[in-house]
Amino acid sequence: MYGYGYLLGQFFLLKYVVIYGMAGALTRLHNVEAPRTPKCIARIHRYSDMWRYFDPGLHSFLFRYVYLPIRMCYANLLKSRLLCKIISSSVCFFYIF
Repeated sequence: MYGYGYLLGQFFLLKYVVIYGMAGALTRLHNVEAPRTPKCIARIHRYSDMWRYFDPGLHSFLFRYVYLPIRMCYANLLKSRLLCKIISSSVCFFYIF
């Protein structure tokens, strides 16, 4: 069962590299700076690093435009920093889901 999950992850990575590799080749042809290629998911040991290093564009978008505004909004209302982080993280999760 673990092997099947691993292979699904590798298939997803391969599809992602091919799709973004072709787009990256076209952007280099037009002298446009493209995001770096994704990191191999077999080398990612913590899931918190998954989107940070696998898809840095999505990570920076979620952090800048979803997580931080919600955290700042709730930081004024709630005194608990942990509760603010939990609420902000759950909103980011539901945004992706």
